[in-house]
Amino acid sequence: MESQVTNWGDSLMGSLTSAMSLFFAALPRLFDFIVIVIVGWIISALLAKAIAVLLREARFNHLAEREIIRNSDRRARTKREKTDKELTANRATDVLPKKGS
Repeated sequence: MESQVTNWGDSLMGSLTSAMSLFFAALPRLFDFIVIVIVGWIISALLAKAIAVLLREARFNHLAEREIIRNSDRRARTKREKTDKELTANRATDVLPKKGS
């Protein structure tokens, strides 16, 4: 059964009081959330800078470029070997007599 509103002023004040208490109850959680996000952001920024320094000291870009060049040479060599094998196989079939002739 629904309760009937007898005084609109009291009802409005009760609703606003309830809403404000919910809002103020959520503020500590919101504050904690903001603090955690800021601390996480700072830690991740420091970690990113530390990793960048370590990679610079290890000359990672230079090593990566050398590895890319080495891999491209290896791929080119493999393609050349495959092409040579195909040419050799084609020459062998060209030299063999065809069936029925």
